[in-house]
Amino acid sequence: MTQFGFVLGNGKTRKQVDPVYLKSKGHLYVCNRAALDMAYDVCVAVDKEISLELQQKGHTVYTRNNALHTEHAVQIQKNAGWSSGPVAATIAAMNGHAYIFLVGMDLISDTKQLNNLYADTKYYKTHDSAATPHSNWVSQMDAIFTEYSSQRFIHVNPLCGYTPEQWTRHKNFQTMTSAQFEAMINNTVKDY
Repeated sequence: MTQFGFVLGNGKTRKQVDPVYLKSKGHLYVCNRAALDMAYDVCVAVDKEISLELQQKGHTVYTRNNALHTEHAVQIQKNAGWSSGPVAATIAAMNGHAYIFLVGMDLISDTKQLNNLYADTKYYKTHDSAATPHSNWVSQMDAIFTEYSSQRFIHVNPLCGYTPEQWTRHKNFQTMTSAQFEAMINNTVKDY
């Protein structure tokens, strides 16, 4: 397994990275409609409708029992009741990456409106919808950091500098700016 796993959320900060370049540096884990936009190693879609759409388009999708409709569906083995991003992070951790980067997992909005690159597309809310509550994502990721304590989880370029306080209590968790992240994946710094 490669050293780096990149878990891409669908928040606006994801636009600051090049998924093609990231895939050349490690394994790429995407959520939902992102599978239509880029090459990836693992796609997770827990919502039945989007999962089925991706499967019908030939994408292999890790999904819940209620969406196992084609030969392209793979049943989620752990944390199946969770949201797509935390399930993708779980799979990355189970795959043994030493460093798991959380990119575009903004959690919050810098407006009071939805922060999702796929707003206004099929199965997504409209761009002017209220921001999505994030408490379940916070608690689910917190549980992952606890269970996989020998792996490093790195929140890259958090939107507005926001990282949940409970995440910062973990010794295996840190945040990085975009510049620090680029230096690390390009091996231009020695101490991580």
